[in-house]
Amino acid sequence: SYMTRLDDEGVALEAAVLREPDRALRARVTDIRGEVLDIRRFLQPQRMALADLAASGAGVLRDADRLALSEAENRLSRALELAENLRDRMAVVKDELATTLSDRLNRNLYLLSMISAVTLPLGVLTGLLGVNLGGVPGADRPWAFWIFTAALSVMVVVQVIVLRKLRWL
Repeated sequence: SYMTRLDDEGVALEAAVLREPDRALRARVTDIRGEVLDIRRFLQPQRMALADLAASGAGVLRDADRLALSEAENRLSRALELAENLRDRMAVVKDELATTLSDRLNRNLYLLSMISAVTLPLGVLTGLLGVNLGGVPGADRPWAFWIFTAALSVMVVVQVIVLRKLRWL
């Protein structure tokens, strides 16, 4: 049935989110949640109408008709329970997916900020000494470039050591 197929797709999405979360899954989770809401909106009034009709004392209904109506109401109730269960599971899947993607983004931003923390001072120093103005220290000595390069290398090593001691790397 349609609900069984939708439930199977929900189970597959749950497994996919736990295995390899991806932004593309977010759209499918949203689609399933929308379908479940439409199903509930469609089936709930039908179940209530069947319950009212089966419980009514209408003389045109025989006992077999009331039994068939009651059976149809039970099937609708099970379908609604399955839809509510799937809706709840998709909410959990959506939360898990959002958390995982957010964690991935935070990790990437953290890595970028650590790279910036190391390279920004180097860029400032090389920019200051790279201007074409007179009076730059060591401009007339050929070995000054190598001393400056060594000083920048030492600075990078010290930064990495400090970041590791602070447990930022």
